[in-house]
Amino acid sequence: MKLSSSFVLGTLLLSLLLGTNVLADDKQLEPQFQDSFANLIAGHCLECHSTEVAEADVDLEKLLDWRNLSNNALVLQRALEQIKTQQMPPAESKQLSSEQKQQLLTWSNAWLRTEAQRQAGDPGPVVLRRLNNAEYTYTLRDLTGIPTLDPAKEFPADGAAGEGFSNAGAALAMSPAMVQKYLDAGKGVAKYAVLLPDGIRFEANPSSSDMTNQLLDSIRGFYARYTDNQGGDKVNLQGIVFETNQGGRLPVEKYIAATIAVREQLANAGTSAADESQVLNSIARDRKLNLKYLTALWQLFSKSSSSTTDQGLLESLRRRWRTTSVENADSLSAEVLTWQKALWRFSSIGHIGKVNGPKAWQEPVDPIQTQQEIRFPLLDSAGKDHVSFFIQVGDA
Repeated sequence: MKLSSSFVLGTLLLSLLLGTNVLADDKQLEPQFQDSFANLIAGHCLECHSTEVAEADVDLEKLLDWRNLSNNALVLQRALEQIKTQQMPPAESKQLSSEQKQQLLTWSNAWLRTEAQRQAGDPGPVVLRRLNNAEYTYTLRDLTGIPTLDPAKEFPADGAAGEGFSNAGAALAMSPAMVQKYLDAGKGVAKYAVLLPDGIRFEANPSSSDMTNQLLDSIRGFYARYTDNQGGDKVNLQGIVFETNQGGRLPVEKYIAATIAVREQLANAGTSAADESQVLNSIARDRKLNLKYLTALWQLFSKSSSSTTDQGLLESLRRRWRTTSVENADSLSAEVLTWQKALWRFSSIGHIGKVNGPKAWQEPVDPIQTQQEIRFPLLDSAGKDHVSFFIQVGDA
């Protein structure tokens, strides 16, 4: 029989109470076993505590065999406590003399200490157990990702057994009523499960509308690190006003100002590929901008023209960018934002994917018109029979 940690601790405490520090081994104790222990137990205890009688379910006859002693250490420990406190033998039975009592206690204590030393560090048999209430709750919270889940709220409180710990196997019984409570708890957890085409997910609010709002909040929160709510176009949908690019607009003016700052810093320090990357990283970090987008915008503006006659919208913006200082960056940003509104349409995120609705948050707009209808009187207020008008057109 392997001894539990409580037995080892109790034995050491009993040794202190008995007032002895005897340390021995089996070679010393076994020769003394018969005279110092077995004969005394047989002569004073078996009348009431033999295998046949065993009053109070205490059988001391099995202690008379040296080979059985280790398997009955707890029985011996309890018997010694009764003898030490003079509860046994009872007053009407044959008593131990002082010398016999001291001899019995001294040998037994030495053997218990030796047995405790031999079993030191052994926790004893580990019982297969269920999770206690706290472990079960925290496990399901970790698995589902729902921090408010409380599946064990209807479970009875966990016992602490004799050790004082709520995770001792002996204290965590599984009764039929407890099995039913686990089944009920599982049904409660299943209410938070959402079946998806590619698997399963748990949501604190598993309704479709709640999941949609949660996903939208998650998307907006992700983009909010590098975007703002300024410059949105208001759209009135059945009396409800929406900001079409709320929570997703990229602050272009901040990035344009940053590219000009990169240009001036490189011009002052001399340019190189290593310097360019280092400066971009530094400015993006200091201004809390997205490095990837800042680098892309920098490469777009700083691209060298292949010819002095290059035309087009981007080339005109590049020429302005090369001569714009950081202090005047707002004027260039205003022109870019004007073109942005002319060339792109921003949709409301909640309506993307609906029937006949927008296909994406940002959709291109074709600004080219093949015809333009003009209506006005051909006679002016003075009554002249003709009027001259001029049309001016241009391109990007």
